[in-house]
Amino acid sequence: MAYEHHQVLTLNEQLEHKVAERTAELENTVRELRAAEAQAVHAEKMASVGRLAAGIAHEINNLINFIANSLPPLEETFRDARAILGLHAGGAHDEAARRAELRGLPAAVVEAEAVFHTLRNGVQRSREIVAGLTRFARRDEGEPCREVDVGRLLDSAVDLLRYELDSRIEVVRRYCLDGRLRCYPGALTQVFVNLLTNAAQAIDGKGNITLTTARDAGALTVSVEDSGTGIAPDAVNKIFEPFFTTREVGRGTGLGLAIAHAIVERHRGSIRVEPRAPQGTRFEREKSI
Repeated sequence: MAYEHHQVLTLNEQLEHKVAERTAELENTVRELRAAEAQAVHAEKMASVGRLAAGIAHEINNLINFIANSLPPLEETFRDARAILGLHAGGAHDEAARRAELRGLPAAVVEAEAVFHTLRNGVQRSREIVAGLTRFARRDEGEPCREVDVGRLLDSAVDLLRYELDSRIEVVRRYCLDGRLRCYPGALTQVFVNLLTNAAQAIDGKGNITLTTARDAGALTVSVEDSGTGIAPDAVNKIFEPFFTTREVGRGTGLGLAIAHAIVERHRGSIRVEPRAPQGTRFEREKSI
């Protein structure tokens, strides 16, 4: 009897040891899968940054050209002002007034104020672009989950894609009054960038993208709807599969919507696609509150 009891104890110990080993293996596998997912998300984000870089460089270059073209007249205005101040300092007030009138200094000063105002706005815009790109490019690991206004995240995504959307695409915003949501802002912005990129690429020529947020008693719904070419019925069930793409080679990795799906699931939400007749596509992202 004692021998049988000893055998049972030994078997129990062996079983517990095997269970512990399998549990450790599963935990390692889960960690590796999470790490791989994080790497895939960041890789897709870096691909997005690469696509955004050309447009952002173009916009910043426009500001640089404006600054370069504004400097010579500003320098001339300040040279004239310095000379006239020198005349005033020497007591030649009448000559200073005559010179100021001759050089059109009062009008030049007013124009300089307008130029400085435009420069300040341009510099602020560039700072916002760089800050937005920096936030977007940052790795999501360790990003705190916090309450933000989803409308602001949508606007941030639109700003990042401003050059790609350009004047041919009108962005229509229909935000609800209360768009607050606890989320990982950087990750959710990536979802919106991916959806907006897809929407923009689906539109040939002029079109529009409608961004809508709606809140009911149990959830906040965000939709991105475009007036583009739409999605073929046989592609709808594959649209969130990794590496599936309807774009020509070089215009997509096939990971954008798969990454968006994974991020939304991480937020315990859902995402679905709805082809719109006769054309266009609508993506809806829903998160329970």
